[in-house]
Amino acid sequence: MLKFPDAVHHHDWWLLLAIFVATVVVSASAGFAMPDDTLQWIMYLVPTFGALLIASIANAQNMALARVTVITFTAWLICVSMVLGHGSYAFATLNFPLQDARLLSFDTALGIDLVALRTAVGQSETASSILTFAYYKTGNQMLLGVVILFLLRDDFRRLRKSASIYTLGATATMVLSTLIPALGAYPYLNMSAVDSGYLTNAGTDGYVAHYLALRDGTLRVFPTTDWCGITTFPSFHTIMTLTAAYAVRPIRWLFWPSALFSCFVIFATLPVGGHYSIDIIGGLAIFAASVAWVERRDRVHAVAASPARRRVLQVGETAAISV
Repeated sequence: MLKFPDAVHHHDWWLLLAIFVATVVVSASAGFAMPDDTLQWIMYLVPTFGALLIASIANAQNMALARVTVITFTAWLICVSMVLGHGSYAFATLNFPLQDARLLSFDTALGIDLVALRTAVGQSETASSILTFAYYKTGNQMLLGVVILFLLRDDFRRLRKSASIYTLGATATMVLSTLIPALGAYPYLNMSAVDSGYLTNAGTDGYVAHYLALRDGTLRVFPTTDWCGITTFPSFHTIMTLTAAYAVRPIRWLFWPSALFSCFVIFATLPVGGHYSIDIIGGLAIFAASVAWVERRDRVHAVAASPARRRVLQVGETAAISV
């Protein structure tokens, strides 16, 4: 008999289910079809749901909590990324007006020249390599921190909260990117790879190609291997890297290197990711709001679950019955 893994809060399961249903509805109305290589699509989904199945079996067999939690959390990251990533494709077809001019105006007001910044960073092979590595390895930062965290601390509550923060951040990113769509700074400013020195446009070029095809109706099949989240505002890389640092906060010697790596990632969102500075600010705000909500939720549940609180509730119920 399977036992549903509880390493992820039930609020997160319901939220992801709601996004999944909304994605199916919008995809159907937009005329999306299954990929020609259906077998490849199925093989793409199997590892994700297979991992959740393994976690359920492990939970039912009362395996060590740390093992179940690591399995479930890893599977959950994949699930959230897949559902919301493909959801961003479906919701991009709603074709809200592009907001690049307004997003860029914030950088202009701050005196930030994104073209000059990218050109300057691109002149250095070392800086380009470090920032590109940091930007595209943010997911590895999360998974590595999780494994080390549980090998050393077996901190179930910390990881469960991190899963909630990741889920809330990803959901907010998809919703806001749908309502405030943008191509991104360098496509909008027509920066070519030639202008960028050692930096490449590989990531932004793929994103823009898919985004424009979704908006003009020529792309109505979910990619199986080369998909990417269709998001600009806010910066999900900012949310993800801060969540990774948050997860390992109890381990000081691991937290500081993770926090330093996060600084590289956040800075890299401008010259590497082609984001606007307001995207970073939006990511910081969503991360802070998600942490505040999750911390408050856990405090409320902790008080409700405390023995003293249960006794108060029992006394109250008894008094109500007697009346």
